[in-house]
Amino acid sequence: MFTIGLTGGIGCGKSTVSAYIASCGYEIIDADAMSRRLTSEPGPVLDEIRAAFGPSVFDPEGRLDRRRMATLVFHDPVKKSVLEEIVTRRVKEAITGIIAARAGERGLLFLDVPLLYEYGTEHLCDAVWVVTSPERLRIARARQRDGATVAEVRARIRNQMPQKEKAKLADDVIRNNGSLEHLYAQTARLIEKYARLTEEAEKSPETE
Repeated sequence: MFTIGLTGGIGCGKSTVSAYIASCGYEIIDADAMSRRLTSEPGPVLDEIRAAFGPSVFDPEGRLDRRRMATLVFHDPVKKSVLEEIVTRRVKEAITGIIAARAGERGLLFLDVPLLYEYGTEHLCDAVWVVTSPERLRIARARQRDGATVAEVRARIRNQMPQKEKAKLADDVIRNNGSLEHLYAQTARLIEKYARLTEEAEKSPETE
């Protein structure tokens, strides 16, 4: 199984690309969905969060108050790293387990991880695709989606690895600076390219 990491900063359109890939029939491991699931179900993750941050980040029903937690860690690198250690470690362990279970299979497997490089998850991938977009478009999308102010979105962008750095590290770049059709066409070409490469590799005598 050939594993492709898909990443991109806030408002870049990564989720749109991910949805298109899924519509083409490919399996996608969604790191954000894993994280939400881990922090929604009673268990060791919520227990560790409560022990580290106290009851103030939980609502009266005992559910994690995500907005309050985000506000708490956003401007505090120490608290942010504590939360990441609790949640990210388990997400990476889960992803590693899925990849290991698919080791003998053929084809493409995608990892949708917004902070792929920030969390060191690129080492689990055979290749990385990064989605980029002009900042003005990223701000407009994030404001429409989250109801955030321009200042809030810009602060979140600055809190992530610059997309120019991600583009230099990635194997391929999908530029979301035009129409939806253009975005899909770029993605389709990459899917075709990697599907062909993996098929050729699987037919190679070295793999037999």
